Amino acid sequence: MKANFEQSKNLSVKMRYGPAMINYKKIFSRLLKKTSLLRAGIALAIIVGTFAAGVYVAQYKVFPYAIMQNLANNLKEAIPGLFPQIPKTILTHLYALDTEVVPLEKFTGTGGAFESLSSGDLLIATPHGRIARIAPNGEVSYLNQKIPMNKSGLEAYIREHPEFTIGINGFRVADILLKEHSPERFQMFVSHHYFDGEGVRFRLSSTTLLQEKGRFTISPLWKTLFDASPLSLNFRQSGNQAGGKMLMDGDEHLLIIIGDHGKDGWEGIREMPNLVDNPDFHLGKLIRIEISTGKAETLTSGHRCPQGLARDKNGRLWATENGPQGGDELNLLEPGVNYGWPHVSYGIRYDGRIRNAIEKERAGRHEGYQRPVFAWVPAIAPAGMVVNESRWFPLWKDDFLIAALRGKSIYRCRLHNGQVQYVEKIKIGKRLRDIEWMPDGRIALLGDKSEVLFLSRSIKYCTDEYRKMRHVYAADCDSYEK
Repeated sequence: MKANFEQSKNLSVKMRYGPAMINYKKIFSRLLKKTSLLRAGIALAIIVGTFAAGVYVAQYKVFPYAIMQNLANNLKEAIPGLFPQIPKTILTHLYALDTEVVPLEKFTGTGGAFESLSSGDLLIATPHGRIARIAPNGEVSYLNQKIPMNKSGLEAYIREHPEFTIGINGFRVADILLKEHSPERFQMFVSHHYFDGEGVRFRLSSTTLLQEKGRFTISPLWKTLFDASPLSLNFRQSGNQAGGKMLMDGDEHLLIIIGDHGKDGWEGIREMPNLVDNPDFHLGKLIRIEISTGKAETLTSGHRCPQGLARDKNGRLWATENGPQGGDELNLLEPGVNYGWPHVSYGIRYDGRIRNAIEKERAGRHEGYQRPVFAWVPAIAPAGMVVNESRWFPLWKDDFLIAALRGKSIYRCRLHNGQVQYVEKIKIGKRLRDIEWMPDGRIALLGDKSEVLFLSRSIKYCTDEYRKMRHVYAADCDSYEK
């Protein structure tokens, strides 16, 4: 559907970032006065790119995430100093953390996940289905099998049907989960998109992972355990709201929380029907799946883009969720509860408009549905989360560590009686997709820029000098060194 010039102008020049409109003329004038010509040129390129993205949105009703990501990657390669580097040591409120970056082969798109093994290995699923292993010594290798997504089929279809605007960026691996049968044999579950020749499915597949003498192999016999309903999502799907995080629920079941894939009736640029409220569909819901049969049961509903899933020490289930413009959430999940999306949110529409009287009454509120335990305004795009039960960080006992994409940080949440007491922002400076505890006490972070970051306790603060000072960084060094 063609958009007229006024529509494209409205979407591009008047894009909202919070309450203020962008005044490009004023911004560029200030840049010319206060910065170098090089930076002004970069700013001009960004302005032109934003305008082009607005026209693209008006034309195809979807934001060109992949195009903008490629532009950012090219700028990073051309001007290495343009983007900040991760510091070698990060000082937090209670701990000093040393950092180590392990680069992966460059991948395109966003998504992916990882899972740690008791052997100290880390298994990584890249956005488009390659599986890598980082050994305890930091060595990176790639396994023999790819996740069956039919990416090549989708690429061929897009070339023939440019209106199929999901693109490659919204076509992704969402999560990876391992069930250990023995130190040498695991059942591996992967949540991912699959192109079926006409549309895209959201699928849960499984296979066997074997470890023999330090070498990992994946069985080529993949099994489809579950396909989310509706079975084939058309070209207006938004894979960026896929969700897909998983957890084991006993030995015979697993949990998967699925995003709405943009089928929420919320954003005018997508003009989607609301399928989240339909009990026959799995979009926007927490699903419990019987592993032996694939039988699915809906536990909760009203979710937009859930990115993290974890249990606390009491067995309670928690999830992080991306809101629209603001309104990101930390939710305590309970069976039978509706968490409100797309009817209520602390966030607002990306274009800032209120479309009817009901929205005017509910704007920025969360009435009539289960409220989140905590919400972020402005948005941080929370992703993977873990609960700290590590003896290496006793001062963080039971705290939630939440990786964030837009926030480019870890958010440490201290809870008491189910309520968030405070949140510490631990700045990393990279978009963080997933977070895991390693058996040796390190924290692993999966970045969107083809890298894994490891954080460890900084031992230099356990010296006699800091012990004599009774510095907080040395307060629990004795337990750490045991």
